[in-house]
Amino acid sequence: MPCLATGRLRSVPSHIMEEVEVARRILVVDDDERILFVLEHALSSLGPDTEVITATNAAQALEQVSEVRVDLVLTDLRMPGQDGISLTSDLRALIPTAPIIWVTAHQGPAVSAEARRLGVFGCLTKPADLGEIRAMVRRALECGSGLRAIAARNGAANGAYAEEGGSGRV
Repeated sequence: MPCLATGRLRSVPSHIMEEVEVARRILVVDDDERILFVLEHALSSLGPDTEVITATNAAQALEQVSEVRVDLVLTDLRMPGQDGISLTSDLRALIPTAPIIWVTAHQGPAVSAEARRLGVFGCLTKPADLGEIRAMVRRALECGSGLRAIAARNGAANGAYAEEGGSGRV
C-alpha cells in the first residue's frame, strides 16, 4: 500500500488491513462447537461487512477481545470453567459499549436479574430461532453503533484508545 505522504510502497500488516475492511465484528462464545458453527454461518449472512469470530470458552473470548475490536458478543451462559455471567462482567470492563446477548437453556428470574444488573442487551432461550437471533443481533448492532459514537465524542470508545497517541483498536 503506498504511503500517502511519500508515495512509496510500504508494508502494512494483514491484521491492520482486516481491521479496516470489517465494519462489524461479532464474537460468538459457546462450548458446543456445533452451535458455534451454526451461529457463525447464520450471522455471517448479515452482510459482507460482518465478520463472525468464535470462542469455545471465556478465556478464548477474552483473548479475542484483547486482540481485535469486537462490536457485539453473543454468549452461552453455562460453560465449563468461567460461565457467561462472569464473562459478561469481564467484558464490560474491556468493551463497555459493546452489546452483549445471552443465549441459554436456563432462563429464569435469577438470570433476568443478572442480565439487568450487567446491562445485557437481550436474552434468548435455547433452542432459539435463527431468524430471532439475527433480528436481535441487528438491533443490538444498531444500538451499539450509537453508543460507540457517543463514547467516541467523549473520547472513550470501547476503552481502547491510548492516553495521548490516539492509537488503539478501531
